[in-house]
Amino acid sequence: AEAGLITGKEKKDWLKKIIAAEQERLKRLDEIPQLTAFLFQDKLDYDKEILVWKKSNAEETKNNLELLANYLAGLAEKDFTQEKLEKKIKEFLTKKGIAAGNALWPMRAALSGLMASPSPFEIADILGKEKTLSRLKDAISKL
Repeated sequence: AEAGLITGKEKKDWLKKIIAAEQERLKRLDEIPQLTAFLFQDKLDYDKEILVWKKSNAEETKNNLELLANYLAGLAEKDFTQEKLEKKIKEFLTKKGIAAGNALWPMRAALSGLMASPSPFEIADILGKEKTLSRLKDAISKL
């Protein structure tokens, strides 16, 4: 609240998910606002280069993000839990023959705007379907 991230109207379960996602990276409680600010923002400001995984390129990254966004758009809101997303997305990537790093790194970067963050599954669970798709579309437009 002191950092201006929450108003007090947020659901406690949602806030618990945020804390759980950052718990491993957290060294001191006063780091919570810095580590979680991206989850409260409507738009993220980041350099598009962080979207591209190692030996990949912008075109391949854009294609992979488009495939993921289209796939996620077809999922029900109830499927936007960390466990279900991890299972379904990994199965989808295997079926499409896409290396996990070439899709999951860009997804994580698109959802967080950061080089280091929780998994894309955790972030998508916290953000929900609508905000996840919005961030993926923003990333695609950057590429």
